[in-house]
Amino acid sequence: MREVHRIITGVHEVYGRIYRDLGLDRVLPAGRLRMSNRVLNRTVMAHIANPDSKQVSVRRLEKDFGVHVPLEKVYRMMDRLDEAAIAGMRERVGAYTRSLFPEPIDLVLFDCTTVVFESTYDDTWRS
Repeated sequence: MREVHRIITGVHEVYGRIYRDLGLDRVLPAGRLRMSNRVLNRTVMAHIANPDSKQVSVRRLEKDFGVHVPLEKVYRMMDRLDEAAIAGMRERVGAYTRSLFPEPIDLVLFDCTTVVFESTYDDTWRS
């Protein structure tokens, strides 16, 4: 038996809804940047499903989700994420997060345990 093709479902539906509820689909101005908004969405979904490099992410999008995004479009979209767009994303996510908690937030901790190192060789760092 050999796997020929795989489609993973659910990530875009669940996290896509949160993405839209946060208004992240409107980070970049509509109109001529509509494709960049779509590429941003697909890139974010790919990173949620499997945090990888941009190059690996576009390959995974195609292989696992059946979504084709050329790597050069990812880089073009990133060039359009200026300070205003990044500030808008931070504000939207921050406002939504604050709305979930009745008390002011004094400290935020991030879980960084998803960092993965892979090698075919054992050494003192990876065993």
